[in-house]
Amino acid sequence: MLSLVKSFYHLSGITYLVANYNAMKKYLTIICLFFFIKPAFSQDLRLTGTVINSKESTITFMRHDASIITGIRSDKRYKAKLNGQGKFDIVLPVETISKWLVEIGSDRYDVFVLIPNENVNILIDAKEDGLMMGTTATGPHAANFNYFGYYLKKNREKYPSETYAARTAKLDVLEYIKLQEEVSRYDLKMLGEYMKSFKLTNDYYHWLKATYKYSPYNNAIEWVRGKRQITDPTAFKLITAQLGNDDYAAKNCIEYNYLLAYYMHYEFNGLSYPIDGIKFIAFVNETDFNEVTRSVALTRIMVSFATLRNDSSYNAIFNQFNACVKDKELLKLVIDSRNAQLGQMSNRIKENISQASSLNQILNKYKGKLIYLDFWGSWCAPCRAEMPNAARLREKLKGRDIVFVYFGYKDVQDKWLAAQQELKIEGEHYLLTPDQISEANDLFEIRGVPRYVIIGKDGTLINKNANRPGEVYEELDKLAAK
Repeated sequence: MLSLVKSFYHLSGITYLVANYNAMKKYLTIICLFFFIKPAFSQDLRLTGTVINSKESTITFMRHDASIITGIRSDKRYKAKLNGQGKFDIVLPVETISKWLVEIGSDRYDVFVLIPNENVNILIDAKEDGLMMGTTATGPHAANFNYFGYYLKKNREKYPSETYAARTAKLDVLEYIKLQEEVSRYDLKMLGEYMKSFKLTNDYYHWLKATYKYSPYNNAIEWVRGKRQITDPTAFKLITAQLGNDDYAAKNCIEYNYLLAYYMHYEFNGLSYPIDGIKFIAFVNETDFNEVTRSVALTRIMVSFATLRNDSSYNAIFNQFNACVKDKELLKLVIDSRNAQLGQMSNRIKENISQASSLNQILNKYKGKLIYLDFWGSWCAPCRAEMPNAARLREKLKGRDIVFVYFGYKDVQDKWLAAQQELKIEGEHYLLTPDQISEANDLFEIRGVPRYVIIGKDGTLINKNANRPGEVYEELDKLAAK
């Protein structure tokens, strides 16, 4: 009855948290968690430091976490100017333990974890292309900050990216889950080794343990999605076998909530769309999970309907939700999310592709047509996994007033061309230059790929973060008819 514009459990970034970087497609499996029982108020963290081996004048920070309750991700980018000695000083909004990425130019980056109220001074060594793993902190919070770099290096040594893909390619779902559980056991072992020399705070330690516990099953969700087995009953049972009541995880662990969301949607209607919001909420409320866990799951669902333009439709679903959930903090989260969406709808300033000069030269060729942009990379597993859905989408919209444009993002030309042939990607193809990538990052607020954008026939940006090809047909069908 009521169509959900975006999946209430956005799974495309679960396994590959920073999917736009090849080397990270396995190692960045820690999805950021909230570590406060109640939604946190905004807190600022001061990050100071020095960048060496770089000629850049600015660096960019961005969050790579999602809200533990809502699953909503932030695409905002924060730029810091470097002085003549490469020093910077920036204040970042760090509400919870969360993962952040720093970009230095178009080909260097690093990833680290920031913790509320833990101001840190860091040294960023930008001598290596790609993932640098050369960012370290000094001072009272250095042990917490430096752990993640230690984690990445240890995992790279144990599970080299060069052989990992080949190792997993021929596994069945049970074998894949066992491998992921092996990885998590190794993570815990390395955590113990680290803590023999350095003391982590209790909050951070438990944050890591919760991640390691549930990450194998979230990785498996993304893996079966790529294998087009996401609705397979056997795969579903294996992936959700360890899911049970865990009120602590429901309030603190995003990976648990992704797994819970997958379970609820599958049991409700086999992962089908559109979703009847009223019936879905009633269904979840009757499950055997504890009240806290159910309430978090219901809140996540309710927030996913915040973009509904029809007030009566939204209010009908909200009334059902309000009858089920008594937690005032969760209720406030839902109301705030709806008000934020209404504000965006009423005050949205029309942005136009003309703001991006070099991209505009490309996209102007298709003026008068609806444009569906696909930012992808030959190295990006989630990008590749979505291409069969992209082919079906193109076929369903064949002959309509729409063009499919594929932007190669941080790719190498020979591999990019080979992937086009291998995956049989029909459409308009462009390999973005570093300047065009920077322009796209600023205009579309890109923090990773795959990323999808809808541009109207008049050049207006309709949706900077559109649904993936497997879920966007209804929206494109309506827009193309206008």
